[in-house]
Amino acid sequence: MFAIGLGTPENIQPTALAQLTGGNNGYILMTGNIGVDDYFLLTKYYQQILAGITNMQIVVDPEGWLQPGASVRIPFRVNETDWQVDAVLHSPLPDAITYQLETPDGQIIDPGSLAGEPASQFVTDQKSAFYRLSLPVSKVGAQHPQGVWHAILTLDARRFKRYLEKLKDDKTEYRMSQAHGLRYAFVAQARSVLTMQTYLSQTSYEPGAMVQLRVVVTEYSYPAQRGGRVNVVVTSPDGSQTTYPAPETADGIFEMHWVAALSGVYRVHVLGSGMTTLGSRWTREALRSAIVWKGGDTKPPRPSDYERFCQLIGCWQKNGALDAKRLQELGINLTALRRCLCTPARTEQTGPQKG
Repeated sequence: MFAIGLGTPENIQPTALAQLTGGNNGYILMTGNIGVDDYFLLTKYYQQILAGITNMQIVVDPEGWLQPGASVRIPFRVNETDWQVDAVLHSPLPDAITYQLETPDGQIIDPGSLAGEPASQFVTDQKSAFYRLSLPVSKVGAQHPQGVWHAILTLDARRFKRYLEKLKDDKTEYRMSQAHGLRYAFVAQARSVLTMQTYLSQTSYEPGAMVQLRVVVTEYSYPAQRGGRVNVVVTSPDGSQTTYPAPETADGIFEMHWVAALSGVYRVHVLGSGMTTLGSRWTREALRSAIVWKGGDTKPPRPSDYERFCQLIGCWQKNGALDAKRLQELGINLTALRRCLCTPARTEQTGPQKG
């Protein structure tokens, strides 16, 4: 079970939700206060949860800006442990971007090259475009299993200019796009026998809690080859970032902890890398959230059995679950009964008695 909390913990009070997701092999991702630089934050959260549901592994997850007429090359690694790759491009205007993939030996994959390829496809919609590749992609020939792939993004200047015209009512986004270009986020994710599982726990939901992170990397369900690296980038509620190395405490197991001193949401970005048994490089990424706030450990009020009984009677009456006419024939007035049972007793106050 997974959840996304929009806002701050003070507003959402996510204790019960965090416990519910954590008790069902899931987690909660919190946004905190969203700024102009968090354009793709929700998209990334949904992508992270979708990967968890479908047993995919996030290989890389960068974002940036595309300048008109310029090309960006984004490297990502695919190896012999991966048998399917989704290379996903998110953008406000994917139609204005020429989107190609380059194999390690320089072969170009574009939408046209996948025609007639039964196990691979290219899909596009208003906000995204993605390649789903079954490896190796037979249509373009053999691909080197240990090399670096690239996503190649090129922005069409004319289409971008038309996009800017439509943005003039949104002055902030117009100024940023005029200065930097078109936003994009790229995610490469793989179905693989090399997995990175990330577990985050907290000693408390109050400021000063210890946040503990445990990362488990396996290959074919066995501990991954020793010598990998895991770095954890923690963005605090005040916006400051700290990178912590997570020591390898056992084969394929990395652990670290820190103190969440400030009230709010801590965004946690886990970056793993290493070598497979056959000597190929791998990378994995994951997003998590730690949340603390004043009163975080206070249990929310729960209705008493008496209150629940009164609510039940009210529900029966409101929804016609009981035949009021038939009850009246039996001498039962449901409204009066509810008034007697569920109206708090009031103590009659009397003045001082005269002697």
